[in-house]
Amino acid sequence: MQIVNYRNTQGQEPFANFLSQLKDQQGKHRILATLKKIELGNESPLERLTSALPLWEIRVMGKGPGYRLYCVRDGEKLIILLGAGIKDTQARDIKKMEALARDIYQHE
Repeated sequence: MQIVNYRNTQGQEPFANFLSQLKDQQGKHRILATLKKIELGNESPLERLTSALPLWEIRVMGKGPGYRLYCVRDGEKLIILLGAGIKDTQARDIKKMEALARDIYQHE
């Protein structure tokens, strides 16, 4: 599966910004390892969040904060990363990601 970062109209990549600012080096390593597993075909970290939109969550497991990455799927080959957060901010993050996903699909 190919993983592609979402780029907003200002040219920013929210997920890349999140990752570059993450001070938790072990967490960063866990995130990158999880993404590599998905690229290699292991979809077990993926969970569909909504039925109305193709919004998915990638759960990053391990010691430390429970990181959540949010994405939309475009078929079976593409995941567009929209953003990331931790378990504590999950409800708020999902609302933001749903609005962003709606905006993306309205402009295609």
